[in-house]
Amino acid sequence: MPFPSIPLILITFLLISCSPSSRPGLSTDEELKQRLVGKWCVRERDRQNCISHEELSADGNSNACMIVDDLPELVRVTASYTIKNRVICFKVTRSNDAWLHVGHEFCADVLSVDDTEYRLRLHGGVKDEVMYRLQANAPSCPSMRSNSSLQQTVYRNR
Repeated sequence: MPFPSIPLILITFLLISCSPSSRPGLSTDEELKQRLVGKWCVRERDRQNCISHEELSADGNSNACMIVDDLPELVRVTASYTIKNRVICFKVTRSNDAWLHVGHEFCADVLSVDDTEYRLRLHGGVKDEVMYRLQANAPSCPSMRSNSSLQQTVYRNR
């Protein structure tokens, strides 16, 4: 029996290696969504403090609260989200920020998810972002940095 051609073997390998079930933990969009439900944070470069908290709910809504250095208050954003082919897309439905305004849409490839972190790459981005899982009872917003000019004790929209 003749040996299959190299291109056929290569195509078969690529199809198998790119299939959803070949990436652990990301076999279906519904399973991915279930794994992402909960609270997450983006940490500063020192990995000590969270600068953004995001909560994804099972009903396809998310709430985010983040520190932005040029702003004197926390940015709060509510969005709906969908997941298709391991791509998560958000559409802002409420915001106190001009850049992340109502109607703004953005998507990211979900690269991996486990019990402690998930990695994603924003479309148009060049580096991976990592979000770390928070406990369910974690606050909805990060603390303003005490050594920053952004010191504030009362947040608008609370």
